[in-house]
Amino acid sequence: MKLPLVVLLMFTAIAKASSSYVRTGADGRSWAIGNELVERQLQFHDASGLYTASWRNETTMTDFMRDAAASRRWGKEFAFVADGKQYTGSGGSSQGSLDFRTSNESDIAPAGKERRLVLESKDGRFRVTVHYAVYDGHPVVRKWIEITNLSGRRATLSHLVFEAVNIALARRQTPRWQRFTAWSRASLFIPAAWTMPPSRFAARGAARALSS
Repeated sequence: MKLPLVVLLMFTAIAKASSSYVRTGADGRSWAIGNELVERQLQFHDASGLYTASWRNETTMTDFMRDAAASRRWGKEFAFVADGKQYTGSGGSSQGSLDFRTSNESDIAPAGKERRLVLESKDGRFRVTVHYAVYDGHPVVRKWIEITNLSGRRATLSHLVFEAVNIALARRQTPRWQRFTAWSRASLFIPAAWTMPPSRFAARGAARALSS
């Protein structure tokens, strides 16, 4: 059975529309996640922890992390306080609070890719899984973290920030970029202390590189 030309063209267009990707560097500790509209590059170094090295609008080729990279102060990536002690993905320019364990990737619906980075606190109390997701045709990088209590005893969590990066405004400060900055610097706090059983807790969020 022969398909009409219009149907064949439609299938071809759908196939080409898939643009989301996740890539791993040769060192196994650098990653890129993006599509035709946005790309976020992540790196982990023992000396500085996990950080966003680049966050680029692929339409205008604007890198919002350029100033942070120049000063080598990328931000903490994420942070939380457990029983009065702060844990961060990166120290900004000094050593972070967690060690890298592993990473993996997967396809997600609808039409997207996800990168998971698994870290463990240096004191062995917590495992933090950091999720980054991107979808075809959407200028958004979603991010959420899962915190697993490995200590076998209750822990009190507070001051949870799932996104902490030193984003700079674009040179042309339009409301679109201001909205992006507001999204990217939005922090999720637990205003009162929250007691965490020996289990898992997740916080979710998203940051835009373009205004829809």
